[in-house]
Amino acid sequence: MTSVNKPLFEAFFWIQPHRANPTSAYQSTKVLWHYPDDVGEVIKQFRDIPQFCFPDMEKVQLERADSCKSENFTFTLTDANKNLFYGVCLRQLFRGEKRRYDVSRRPRHCLCIITRQPYFSLFRLMLLQIHSLALLESQPGCARLYLDIIYQQSLVNVNNNSLNTIYRIAHNMLPELQFDLQLTTPRFSGLRISNREVSILPLLEVLGVERFLLLLSAVLCERRVLFIADDVDRLSSSVLAAASMLHPFSWQHIFIPLLPTRLLDFAAAPMPYLIGVRRYQYQKIKKEDIGDLLIVDADSGDCRIIGSMIITDFVGESASTLKQASESFDRVRAKASGMANMLLGKSSSESSDNYTGPRDIAATVVNDLKAILNSKPGSTSIQSVASGLLRNLPGGGKSLEELKVTWQVESEKTLRDSLIIFFVYIFASLNDFIITTNSNNKSNVYTFTKEDSRSAFNINAFKLKRQSMGDSKELLDFINEFIHSQMFERFCDDRITRSRNPIVHDDDDDLYESACSELLSRKLPHNVSNVKQVVNNRSSGGLEKVGNEFHIFTFQYTSGIYDNESIDKRKHIVDGICIDSYNNLHFLKILKTISMRLDGCKASGGRGNSGLAGVRAINLLKKLLLHGPDSILSYSLDFISIIKDIVHLVDRFSSQSAANAFEYISQGAVVETRLPALSILNLLIDHPKLIIQRRFVLLSRRGYYPFTTSRFFVDCRKNDILTNQLVNGMTSIKFTSFDNIHSLLKPRVNLPAFDKSKLKLGVVIKVDSNDIENDNDEDEIVQNTNNLTVNLLDVNLIDFNETNAVTISPFSNNNTNTTNKVNPLDLFDNINSNSNNVSSKSNDPFADLMFA
Repeated sequence: MTSVNKPLFEAFFWIQPHRANPTSAYQSTKVLWHYPDDVGEVIKQFRDIPQFCFPDMEKVQLERADSCKSENFTFTLTDANKNLFYGVCLRQLFRGEKRRYDVSRRPRHCLCIITRQPYFSLFRLMLLQIHSLALLESQPGCARLYLDIIYQQSLVNVNNNSLNTIYRIAHNMLPELQFDLQLTTPRFSGLRISNREVSILPLLEVLGVERFLLLLSAVLCERRVLFIADDVDRLSSSVLAAASMLHPFSWQHIFIPLLPTRLLDFAAAPMPYLIGVRRYQYQKIKKEDIGDLLIVDADSGDCRIIGSMIITDFVGESASTLKQASESFDRVRAKASGMANMLLGKSSSESSDNYTGPRDIAATVVNDLKAILNSKPGSTSIQSVASGLLRNLPGGGKSLEELKVTWQVESEKTLRDSLIIFFVYIFASLNDFIITTNSNNKSNVYTFTKEDSRSAFNINAFKLKRQSMGDSKELLDFINEFIHSQMFERFCDDRITRSRNPIVHDDDDDLYESACSELLSRKLPHNVSNVKQVVNNRSSGGLEKVGNEFHIFTFQYTSGIYDNESIDKRKHIVDGICIDSYNNLHFLKILKTISMRLDGCKASGGRGNSGLAGVRAINLLKKLLLHGPDSILSYSLDFISIIKDIVHLVDRFSSQSAANAFEYISQGAVVETRLPALSILNLLIDHPKLIIQRRFVLLSRRGYYPFTTSRFFVDCRKNDILTNQLVNGMTSIKFTSFDNIHSLLKPRVNLPAFDKSKLKLGVVIKVDSNDIENDNDEDEIVQNTNNLTVNLLDVNLIDFNETNAVTISPFSNNNTNTTNKVNPLDLFDNINSNSNNVSSKSNDPFADLMFA
């Protein structure tokens, strides 16, 4: 892996668990297909990829679609040259029988991308697209073609890493793609873990302020930290968050977000590490061998120190109520003094107090973090209760779900800003202590080797500066220990590089660097007040950046802002959302917004504005399934459970007594959720129906109406006079029947009369018996079929709606004369080693390395 042009990703693997027979447990894995064809170099470096994809192999079991949610996690690998690679994984069910997602119990498959880049959101979207293409493809190789296009573009698009790279897939490059797909990489970051790709707010929520800062101190001082949790998604995200909150520093030691059971001995490693294990795995670790470490429970928030580990607490007395009250009193006294001076006609500078803001950085961070948790909607804090009372007043504003949205965005920003303030306050002046030939004081009580970048700094003078700033004893002790860490050494090396080559670094997108630059350019004293002001000025506004998590037009549309607009206006908004979904910068935001609306609809019982917003979200999701990228399907499969709950909201209403029902309606009950919810649920589980509807929408968008006749199957252009007569002559929203089409065409093209009972329209397709798959709980079973006839009359077109999309009921079972009748979509389930589908005979590159 030493090529000059490094691709966006190194390899892709589709892996499924394997067992010897239907009654035995899953004990190994099988690679069903991979990309590129030659992955020998990747496998040579990383032989444990299957184990990391299924670190919990002993827990793998058959699952049902209605209770199975996707799992997204990341693991890390290090090659012989100590280069860090990431394995970005999606674990999800594959096809059910007859391509119905809700039929048959089966194990999850794992889709894994091996890459050098920490673009977790981008790769997650790619995995969703690959999974959806494999579910919906009408011809083999679509997912492989998708990967090949991106891979080849990344080889020629290697440029300045500080800029975004855009990959485009034209709509004519993939079958049934309605618009061009666009993937945009994040701006380059020198961090080993991208501080923007991982949210650290959930870690603060579960741990609380004191334990969160204890964890921060332990990680900065390079202690051994073991995370435990039940869910792999929560476990992986917690370990990644612990590394992400270190910015501008980066973790330099063992980093394993998910530790496979067969590698549990790593927990006894004597060097610093950040490791995540599932709770049942932790029970298997020999406690006498693990030594001193900090155990963090990512589910309950408990933190336990095992052994004699000592964690330097930089907060100390700063977290005490008296200390925080003192800081708050100084702030209030300064405001009162300013108001008094204003009333007396004096300038604020004449105040005798000269308040310069908070003096204790640790107390400032503690106050900011506590304010975040106290302001959470639904909590018992005074701020939260007050906001809830205001919301319940007439015209009180946002719903609880919308308040949570705002809180999440604002709180993530505030949390990151607080950590940056802490680091800027301490280390912004470090460059002033670089030893040069003109330095007056070159003495340094710390002895580092010449090869150590820390030897280029007068660390002793730096610490004396910190004492003169009034830092607490606890903070000074923490700094004294931190300067011996490998993280600080790498940070010093980066400072030296930047001082020698200041032009090559683009700091506009790095909050820490831009804040340090502003303090230097404005020659501001590095006190807490100035640092906080500069960081807040440099930081992007949370509400202005609400798109960081949610899509603004989807948010507005589901809120009902456009309900009073014209039909054309609403259609224009929906079309714009569908087009945006083809861009990775908007895709996840759109689906997160819809998810938030569905949660609100369920929580409100389908009542009021939240219920209406949920119905709009369901209708919009249906449009996206038909008009959006394939990846909409894989993401939306996690909605099956909540949509089923929304379907039963009507049943809950029907079970109410008369008095309760009246009260339910008086609160703004929305009982129209059942039909739209059933409609979208049908598409999510009946993939043959979804495939045909998407095909019809595509043909309609490209200017075709698919019609069948007794002699041929033709595509009539929209501008054809006969087609226009047929469409414009419809008297209902139902698509015209076959009889009507035949009656209209007969006098014009001299069609003969026919006996409908004996009529059979179809095509005979030659297929290889080895290319047909029958999905079930176990490995694929090959059918012996050579000639298959597809009866085109078995595809009924109904429900012609306003967007030319057709709800299609495929493959009716009322034709008993067809002996070889099959689902025509099964013709494309051809599985072989050169396809992107599941293959029972595919060559497993890890076959010689399978663990049993």
